[in-house]
Order: sequence, then structure tokens, then C-alpha cells
Amino acid sequence: MSNAQTYQKIIDEIKSGSGEGLLILIKLYKQSSADQREVIRKSIDSKIASQLLSYSFTAAIESVKENSIETLSNGLVAQSIEDSRRDYRDNISILFLLYNSAKRLGVSFSTLIEDVAKLSSPDFAGLLVEFIGRKDLDTDLVKLSGYKIVEKPEFNYVWVG
Repeated sequence: MSNAQTYQKIIDEIKSGSGEGLLILIKLYKQSSADQREVIRKSIDSKIASQLLSYSFTAAIESVKENSIETLSNGLVAQSIEDSRRDYRDNISILFLLYNSAKRLGVSFSTLIEDVAKLSSPDFAGLLVEFIGRKDLDTDLVKLSGYKIVEKPEFNYVWVG
């Protein structure tokens, strides 16, 4: 099976609703060459782009609940694959959540960003680098992202607009 056929098979799995499909895609993306990653990014349609952003949002929450740096990293990689396809402001909003989650885990978000930027398209890598250079990262999460933190009954980010 060629790489293109492998990517298409994974894309078809994701479209069919397979929960494992996104994780398989993320793992494959991390292991791929720059040319292969470009093919993957170009094969993403708007439905899968939405699923990737949703996965990234969920990863921001689950990484804290599971105390998992890998889940946090996968959330960033999902954004790299999505490549600001819909609206870069959606990416920025979720990046604030991932940043907050990294702080809670005691992880250097800058290091994670640098690693994912290497996997990303030049434009999305620029967005990541620009994000980490912001001076307002540690200010009001609600103003920055539209989400607030809820601690009980379990950790969550809740939209407040």
C-alpha cells in the first residue's frame, strides 16, 4: 500500500466516525517526512479540520485530568494538521487552553511549541512562534479565549463567551 493510500484509508476511517482514526493520523503525522506531512495537511477536508480542532480542545482538558504530556502534545499536533484551515482565531483560542494546561502540568509550552512548529507548515509554524511570544499569556483566560476553568466536579474549560 502506498503512502497516499495509507493516508486515504486513515482519512476514510476518521470520516466513518472511528475514534481511533485521529490518534492514528496524529501518530503517522509525527513520523512522516515534511513532504508527507504536506500531503496529509492537504488531504484534510473541513469536516476533519473541525474534528481536529475539537480533538485539540478535548486534549487541553484530558491532558490535565490524565496528567499526560503526550495528550497535550497530541492536541498541538492536531492543530498543526488542521493548519488554520477554518479560522486562525479558533486555533488561538484553543492554544490558550493548551498553554494553561501545560502550566498546570508543569511543562514548558515553549518547548512543545518549538517541537510542533518543526512539523508544521511555514504559516502555521509562524502562528505558533508568534503565539508563544505574546506578552498576555498569563492574563485573564476568559478575555483571551472565551473559556473559564471549572474545577469541580472535574476539571474542564467552559465557554462563557
